Amino acid sequence: MINKNWGALGKRLFFLALLSLPGLISAQHKAVIKGTVGKGTGQKLMLSYVVNGTVFRDSTYLKKGNFQFKVQFSEVMPATLRLVHNEGEKSMVHDSKDFYLEPGTVLLQSKDSMVNAVITQGNLNKEYLIFKETIALGEMSKLARAARATDDPNLKKTLEEKREALYSTIGTRYETYIESYPDSYFSLLALNFLSSGELDVVKIEPLFEGLSARIKSSKEGVEFKNQIEAAKEIKVGSMAPDFEQTDATGKTVRLSDFRGRYVLLDFWASWCKPCRQDNPNLVKAYAKYKDKNFTIVGVSLDHKKEAWIQAIANDGLTWTNLSDLNYFKNKAALRYAIRAVPQNYLIDPEGRIVAARLHGEELEKKLAELLGSN
Repeated sequence: MINKNWGALGKRLFFLALLSLPGLISAQHKAVIKGTVGKGTGQKLMLSYVVNGTVFRDSTYLKKGNFQFKVQFSEVMPATLRLVHNEGEKSMVHDSKDFYLEPGTVLLQSKDSMVNAVITQGNLNKEYLIFKETIALGEMSKLARAARATDDPNLKKTLEEKREALYSTIGTRYETYIESYPDSYFSLLALNFLSSGELDVVKIEPLFEGLSARIKSSKEGVEFKNQIEAAKEIKVGSMAPDFEQTDATGKTVRLSDFRGRYVLLDFWASWCKPCRQDNPNLVKAYAKYKDKNFTIVGVSLDHKKEAWIQAIANDGLTWTNLSDLNYFKNKAALRYAIRAVPQNYLIDPEGRIVAARLHGEELEKKLAELLGSN
């Protein structure tokens, strides 16, 4: 799973929980992102955003501090502006501003740097600022930048401890935002963060039901409700839902084809570092137990076939591997309420889920218990 630190939180904001703004789906929209950063000329400004796992980039140069981008898009989505400073000045990685692509004009203004830019036009982005302030994203980001910038180990430790203290209570602040802004798109986003990994129905469903009818009936709201219903079914002791997908050769395979054996249903992706780190454990378990009525069925949340196939080969995943190459919209992943990877379920020969989230020693221990260690 993703580690609990600011870098991981940022990745989740721009990667795992990519939602579209209700009411702005399946249409082409235009945005103008413009503004002023100081008075310089010639500094490079980079715009980046992600669509279905693919990073799109554009760039321009400041002219007397002014800049402008024109973007066409079909879904409102997170984006980043990064200002490249001259060598010896601020790092381009640190001098950046997160915002949302939205129809119309997004106006940013700053006297000196992108990180200090203020968004003065763009309704969704103004709402985003309230969201960031409520959950202290900006404060955590400042602490992280300051910790990276200092060479004083004591100060670095203090800054990191303050950031971790803020992060440890972020769940409470998500809940506060959801309850305070039930008609906000970002309340649905906050619910996604709260439920990343395992969706706790008892905790999450009441928060979802407290959202406005507009948000709950949106395409994303309906999808989230379906995830709640799926999570109710996917639990130890319940029957594993059947599904079919194609393997790397294009052959259609059903989960029920493996009935009669223990099956580790493993959700992963080539781009997921924790997944790749866990793969050697799976390879070891497969080699040890494949002749004891055990197999693995991998379901990849990849969107590029070449990357998926290469990862299978590089990691030596010789069991059945499936994917519809639909990223987090993978139909099997949706059916199993997968909120993050890696995730897995151990299914018995009758098709019943007997364990979940087995990694490393936990997987070996469970398989030894069921199949014998010799």
